Amino acid sequence: MVKSAPKYLVATKSSGSSRIAAVVSRAPLVMMTVIFSLIGFKYLSNPVGAAAAVGINFTSPGGVTIGRVGFAGFPLSFAILAFTSLVSARRRLYGLYMVSTVVSVVMAIRIFGMLAVHSTESARLLAPEAVLLILSLVAIRLEPGAVPSASTASEMTLDRGDQTTNDTKALSSSNGSVKLTALPRRKWLPEAQWSFPTFSMEYNRAKIAFTDVGNGPVLLFVHTGMWSFIWRDVITLLSPTFRCICFDAPGTGQTVSPPRSKVNLTNVAQVTRAIIEELDLQDLTLIVHDLGGPSGLAGASYLAERIRGIVAINAFAWKPSGAAFRGMLGLMGSSVMREFDVLTNLVPRITATSFGVGRHLNEESRRAFLGGIKQHTPRSFHYYMDSARNSEDLYARVEAALLGPFHNLPLLTIFGERNDPLGFQPCWKRLFAGAQQVVVARGNHFPMCDDPRLVARSIRTWHGEQVLPYLSTPGYSDAQ
Repeated sequence: MVKSAPKYLVATKSSGSSRIAAVVSRAPLVMMTVIFSLIGFKYLSNPVGAAAAVGINFTSPGGVTIGRVGFAGFPLSFAILAFTSLVSARRRLYGLYMVSTVVSVVMAIRIFGMLAVHSTESARLLAPEAVLLILSLVAIRLEPGAVPSASTASEMTLDRGDQTTNDTKALSSSNGSVKLTALPRRKWLPEAQWSFPTFSMEYNRAKIAFTDVGNGPVLLFVHTGMWSFIWRDVITLLSPTFRCICFDAPGTGQTVSPPRSKVNLTNVAQVTRAIIEELDLQDLTLIVHDLGGPSGLAGASYLAERIRGIVAINAFAWKPSGAAFRGMLGLMGSSVMREFDVLTNLVPRITATSFGVGRHLNEESRRAFLGGIKQHTPRSFHYYMDSARNSEDLYARVEAALLGPFHNLPLLTIFGERNDPLGFQPCWKRLFAGAQQVVVARGNHFPMCDDPRLVARSIRTWHGEQVLPYLSTPGYSDAQ
């Protein structure tokens, strides 16, 4: 059946926040700046006297120095961070998340300490800490970059043209060994937020959810960690002239949760391979994001002769090295961070803001995005981060492909201006001297969500110039 262009509500900045909202959004940062500054300066100037007043005694000069570092250095650091977030509108939301995290941890440790020593001596401090925590959570809610209200949303149509999207589209496995079926629509994913039909592929005793929409040259989108919703807007723009395919990695989105042992990059690589084989994809362009870089390229390397181009969007494709890179993966993949995230839902909440996928999402779209994470809890994301640190064989396969059959392929890299701290885009350029590079102004880790029109236009132009002229599959029909 023919569907008209879907209209997604896209948040636009309001002309001005109310005075009350402005005060509330700054109050937690002001409180943290003042309180932590007072604590820090008190212990910096007179650590012995300040500590003695609360029953702590230092018995050596080294102990006094440690006291200054712990009781003055850390509080003053947090005070500086809170102050910089206070004076910078762009950093305010991140500062509020910092306040809520710090206060939550402090309260948890205070309660643990009281239980451990069977004393309620410091219980009186829980009340002001709870007030600060509540204020910070309310302020996060009021921030424009967090959850825009309906009154600040306007409609923007991402035109897909008069495109046929048949909900009962016939899909068949190339060899009949894999069953492909249409998935019923989930209650948490209304058609207004995800207009594409979704199918299920049974692979390795698991049901993999994927979307196959549009007609034309094939684009296979691979992301690992969150789920396919991140591609919604760019697929909407590209599907009138391309066949766009994306899937939810095991443990994410609409894909059924597999055993813990299957939530790793190697399994995602095998799923990528299965998608290409079972849908009999030819002359395809691989579009990868984040951990989809190594997993997608590894999977595609099994069928390298079918790949005609690569688009890397804030992605890497090499073995992590260096303290910063491996340390980040180690932290995010740790059991402590994983269970903390399950408790607080911090990573999904941050990802749903303008720092992540939420720059152009209204409240309904944001709810749908978070719905795809709530189906599995955030654990899968952290399992994948841990896997990214310890997948030697996968990185060896990717390296061999990049130096071998993929070496002469056209490459397009698209990175957010504010989110390439480890210099991945220059690394791609060193591997592919002829790579085209696009930097999305004010873009963060999800540039296809920050500026979907620019990303779609860049892919379409690059594909027309670098890929389309060299497609030579017999019987190939140019759909552009």
